[in-house]
Amino acid sequence: MIKFILFLLGGFLFVAFQQQTEKVAKLTGKILNASADFVVIGHEEKRDTLFLASDGTFVFTKVVESPDMFMVLVPSCRAFPVVFMENGKTSHIEIDVDHPQDVRIMGDLETVHDYLNRRFLTLVDLKRQPVRDFKEYEQMVHHVVDSLLDVVQELGDECFYHYEARYLQQTVDALKTGYFNILGTSGKKMDSDPDYNIFMQSMDLNAEANLENSNIFHYLQWKVSCLTGKSELDYYEMLKVLQQEVHDRQIRNKLAFRLARIYLTSGQKEHLEDVYRIAKDLLTDGTCKEIDDLYTKVTKSLKENSLAPDFEMMTPEGKMLKFSEVWGKVVYIDIWSTWCGPCCEEIPYVAKLVEHYKDNPEIEFISISLDKNLKDWRNFLESHQSEWKQFVIPEKQQRTFLKLYGINGIPRFMVFTKEGRIIDTNAPRPSSENITNYLDQILNP
Repeated sequence: MIKFILFLLGGFLFVAFQQQTEKVAKLTGKILNASADFVVIGHEEKRDTLFLASDGTFVFTKVVESPDMFMVLVPSCRAFPVVFMENGKTSHIEIDVDHPQDVRIMGDLETVHDYLNRRFLTLVDLKRQPVRDFKEYEQMVHHVVDSLLDVVQELGDECFYHYEARYLQQTVDALKTGYFNILGTSGKKMDSDPDYNIFMQSMDLNAEANLENSNIFHYLQWKVSCLTGKSELDYYEMLKVLQQEVHDRQIRNKLAFRLARIYLTSGQKEHLEDVYRIAKDLLTDGTCKEIDDLYTKVTKSLKENSLAPDFEMMTPEGKMLKFSEVWGKVVYIDIWSTWCGPCCEEIPYVAKLVEHYKDNPEIEFISISLDKNLKDWRNFLESHQSEWKQFVIPEKQQRTFLKLYGINGIPRFMVFTKEGRIIDTNAPRPSSENITNYLDQILNP
């Protein structure tokens, strides 16, 4: 009798353990040619660091509150694959750091990840489709999303279906709100489509949901483009519209902090005082101090005509050099990276500037890369054979360098006097229409 009770108890414990195990979402993986001994799994604001075994493998388990996407971050790898994780399901990912485009995801959710790849290509293709107006674009968006949902339903995973239905609904809103990008690409004015204007003006600017899915941010961008006739992001003008049209205190605070922070760290100076004043008016006490500190830092450092903070950089041959060692001419610096598409688009324009000023001994053009994978950087240089000096900031010093010059995005261009004094830490791009006039005025004041 006792043996029978123990047998039943053991069976109960086994079933309980099995049920508990099935509630765990599991991700196994293998990193090939890893440059570090760890991998980071990211979800929203949380990060889990996992050490790799000697063969590059890892195991990650988690009880997820709801099925969701987790990002796999591998040091020195330009791929940022996402994996859908669901309790009771196991996936396996393989990443080759030297070939980041060849990411493989297998396991219980392989069909889900195959669909996610197709979904990505479908949505990219949707944005490229020619349309006559917003009404036609809206119909196209809904048709594509309905077709995707039909595919998801055929996969037979109820958890993923509910996740994807929510995601695609948000995508519909984002695609429709972002129609101004299509207008800009086609050369049309931002307020030229009456149906789109009605759609944008009907947006509730005081709804938290429209803040979370970036709809309000896109509205500010669209409204400013309508007012100025320009498609570029203008954080100063966006702050002004925010101040006038958004009344919810929390939404004003979050967006004002975001816009002011981007502006203050961008190196722009034209509206610095006004941006700070508007931000102070919109921010609550808690976030106001951080903007105060940032404003003080920006205004005290990197002032025009102040001596440039020195830093170290490395040549393609591995020789370390200080920035001060290249002084002696006006220096125009291109901050870039091989993985940055907009950066690479500027390279032919840098080449044109170099050619234009090749007989002028008063100016020097240099490119400084933020690549962490030096092999990719050197391979890129070998294949492009640029005619100007190339350097890279060593990985361990990049954070310090970015803070020194308040760089929060690339490409970034800076100009210095031959004595190493700052002329502009957010100079016009080489592709700018008046770039040669800008440089000529510096060279011939």
